[in-house]
Amino acid sequence: MIPTEPIIVLAPITTCKLCKGDYCELYFFTNKGLKDVELTPQSTDDDAMALLQLGDGLHSFVPIAATHAKGNITRDKDLSWEEFTKAAHCLVSAMKDNDWPKGQTHSHVRFWLALENHPWRHGSCNISKKALLEYQASIHCRWHNTLSTPQSFNIALINNMLLTQIQDKLVHSAWVVELNSFRQVSFSLQASLNENKLTNKYPLTPWYVS
Repeated sequence: MIPTEPIIVLAPITTCKLCKGDYCELYFFTNKGLKDVELTPQSTDDDAMALLQLGDGLHSFVPIAATHAKGNITRDKDLSWEEFTKAAHCLVSAMKDNDWPKGQTHSHVRFWLALENHPWRHGSCNISKKALLEYQASIHCRWHNTLSTPQSFNIALINNMLLTQIQDKLVHSAWVVELNSFRQVSFSLQASLNENKLTNKYPLTPWYVS
């Protein structure tokens, strides 16, 4: 019987990473990422295996389809809040389905809830909201990279100092863009004024005027 509920099919690269407990880009759990997989025909070539070196230096056979992502991927920091919320919820479900340690899954839930409930998230400053998304992207990836190392940390605890640094960086970048735009307008205006002055100083005389 054909199921009435929608079936979530993840990209091969995502399934492979989830099985190993590796970092997964949130894009693959957004509506667009899931739609890309749905519209991508699967072939027998996707079952072929390739030998890859993993992060710990060991080698493992993985599906060739899992070694590359199909389509354009939106980086985590460039997702909208709506995309982030959808993806985080979907990823938590995938963690549970792939038997991730309950402690890790719970920490991610607390981490994402802390960002969702942060005062900046519900404020009027778009830069502050963007800072939260950039913080999420950076910390989520860093947590996986430092897992099982002396540098590992509790992802659920928000580092407000780092968050403020990211906000300051975004404010500076926005200021530079605005300043460059102002300079460009000023340059164009000055060039136009100089051209008008030159025309008024040396008016063109029609050829038929003696």
